Amino acid sequence: MMAVRAQKQVGSVALLAALLLIAPLFAVAQQAPDKAAERKLRQQQAQVQTLQQQVQEAQAAKAKADADKARLDTEKAAVEGKLARQAQEIPRAQGALRKANDELKAAAAAKAELVAQVAALEKQ
Repeated sequence: MMAVRAQKQVGSVALLAALLLIAPLFAVAQQAPDKAAERKLRQQQAQVQTLQQQVQEAQAAKAKADADKARLDTEKAAVEGKLARQAQEIPRAQGALRKANDELKAAAAAKAELVAQVAALEKQ
């Protein structure tokens, strides 16, 4: 009976020893997936940070493009206004040019008449 009890104790001790040897291996085995998961998490966090930076850069580029577009729209409106004013000035300038040409022709005719009168007076 003692022998059976001793055998049971030896079996229990062997089982306990086996458990003590297996326990650290089990802990290491559990840590390996945890480390892999942590590594994967760090990679994903780095990817998220990279994407956030890209989003910020894209937002900054969009804001600059919007500001540039607004500036160009303002410049375009100013140029269009200037062109409209110049277009209105063209008929006035053409009229003034016709009037000046007519006055020049009249002045030339008056000069020619005066020259003719001076020549007639000199002959007398």
